[in-house]
Amino acid sequence: MRNPEKEQEFLTLFDIHADTLFSYCFKRIPDRAQAHMLVEKTFIQAWDRIVEGGEFSIDGFYRLLDELVNVKLGNKNLPFPRFFKSFTRQLTPSS
Repeated sequence: MRNPEKEQEFLTLFDIHADTLFSYCFKRIPDRAQAHMLVEKTFIQAWDRIVEGGEFSIDGFYRLLDELVNVKLGNKNLPFPRFFKSFTRQLTPSS
């Protein structure tokens, strides 16, 4: 069953954060084609989780992307790098 509200929320997250997610990925995997593929895969997996009834935030996108990047780099069990926290702080609007 379609949920226009969830679709709009997802599209808004995509519009706002796709370039930033790509930049984050490209810094870790400096190959444009692979970075695009991983960001696309991230959005597909996020959408699948939303369709299944899960809630999703931008942090969830970064977690998914980070997992995919770590697998690609062969670091399957690495925790989030410190870079993740410093990078997401840049996304928070300053007061």
